Amino acid sequence: MFGMSDDEKQELLPSGKQRIIDNRIGWARTYLKKAGLLEDPRRGYTKITDRGLDVLSQNPQQINVKYLKDFPEFIEFISIQKNQDKSDSSNVTNIADEIEDVTPDELMERGYELINSNLKQDLLDKLLINSPFFLRK
Repeated sequence: MFGMSDDEKQELLPSGKQRIIDNRIGWARTYLKKAGLLEDPRRGYTKITDRGLDVLSQNPQQINVKYLKDFPEFIEFISIQKNQDKSDSSNVTNIADEIEDVTPDELMERGYELINSNLKQDLLDKLLINSPFFLRK
């Protein structure tokens, strides 16, 4: 339906533990549920809510993170400020713009890779400023 090749369907996250398509579908379901557009009436079943039907009747071009920010429940979900006043939208951390094209798993993987890269560089810098004899002891 989306014109994906077999290779694209099998592509894994950087961790190598999950297919990207499965990860994205999982997060899309989570986001839609948090915005109140889907619900799980029982284990293994997902159902569109009345709100979800209303959204579909408006025929939006895209339903993405930016669109979901119109729903207070979704804003609350993505907010990282634990004690904020929910009626004060100026306090909401605007992380939705950062996660528009990636899932939280991918953000964590990128963060992990960045930390490791910085650590490697810091260690190399420290090694290079010392004489070779400092390792002897």
